[in-house]
Amino acid sequence: MKKIASLLALCAAVAVVPGRALHAYTPTGVQPLVVATQSFNIAPPSALRFVVTAPDEITANENNLVDIQLHRRVATRDSLQSLASGAATARVIDTVTRSLRTTERDAEGRLVVTTNTTTQSEAASSLRFSFDGIYPVTLRIRDALTNDVLASVLTFVNKRSEPVTSPPTPVTAVVRLTAPPSHTNTGQIVVTPETREKVQHFVAFLATYSAPLTIGIQPEIVSSLALSTQPEDAQLLNNLRDQLRRFSVVTSTFMPSDVSVFSDTQLDDEFIEQLRLGESTLSRYLPDVIIQRSTWIADSPVTSLGTQLLRKAGIASLILMPSAQQDTSTSVARSVMTRPEGRASDFMSILAVEPTIAEKLSQSTTNTSAALLAYTSAAEIIMEADDLRAAGRSADDVRIVVS
Repeated sequence: MKKIASLLALCAAVAVVPGRALHAYTPTGVQPLVVATQSFNIAPPSALRFVVTAPDEITANENNLVDIQLHRRVATRDSLQSLASGAATARVIDTVTRSLRTTERDAEGRLVVTTNTTTQSEAASSLRFSFDGIYPVTLRIRDALTNDVLASVLTFVNKRSEPVTSPPTPVTAVVRLTAPPSHTNTGQIVVTPETREKVQHFVAFLATYSAPLTIGIQPEIVSSLALSTQPEDAQLLNNLRDQLRRFSVVTSTFMPSDVSVFSDTQLDDEFIEQLRLGESTLSRYLPDVIIQRSTWIADSPVTSLGTQLLRKAGIASLILMPSAQQDTSTSVARSVMTRPEGRASDFMSILAVEPTIAEKLSQSTTNTSAALLAYTSAAEIIMEADDLRAAGRSADDVRIVVS
């Protein structure tokens, strides 16, 4: 369970960038409630707490009612995705209702909706969770006179008995720091405001994160900050170095490189030279940071020759980003560790970033929030692990990678 909590910390802390609109959690014609934070891992008897923002015109009427609806437990990850997208609905098995007048507010004026949970008794003030699993929960505000639903949001919680009987799901969290080159064609170093902002956000994120993390950094960024004549860039590099001391960084070429292009054109030595340049750059400017020289993060599809070149360069673990999985197929689920064909299979493992979760975490809309995306993603990961175990996959083979 600690691994899932760590995943939530990552998902909630990562900034969600604008992307395709997501209308998944609020019915059409109903205004959205925005989740700021909530309980996720629960072990009844305990409290369930949601902090949400609601439209002012709805909360102004204190006679309106607040419902916490518990739905039937989710059976599979596919079912969860259907519920989250609005393509399906789940039967309500329990409800707790109170008026807005008796609902607490926090210091920022947000609604704090709480209730107790139980596994046995049926009480008006408690939600009953009979079995372990992922449960959908709907928060909604109704008009006290007409019963019309005015605002609503669907989220998920994870009910597990303590102690946990099944082994925890291995979740690898991957974060990347990339930016356009700061080295110009004239040999000058020009660090753009965009690059500085990316580094600042990256440092701020690392400062809030303490769980295991796989970090990829473009060495050219580190070099540019070090060689820049601007004092603010030197300070940025110091701040980055201070945070990275608690982690390690995977190896990389000086600039992003497609290993398959190098291998297919028989430029093995040139690729290895670029890889060594990247390693030496990281070692030079991050002298007290551990470099993982046996791990490579791929942004482009890797061919058979590409895996052989990576193995020749000393890579034993290959992580495929979603862009590296395009136009590729596999006979097993993406969250199952695999090995390449040929001789490299004896020495290299392949892990694939979960593409659906990666896409979800890149979406933003007024109908949802970064926190809600994080909780939904964590629920999906738990269901993915449960599905794989139910299909007979060994816990040692399951490797869920989130980026």
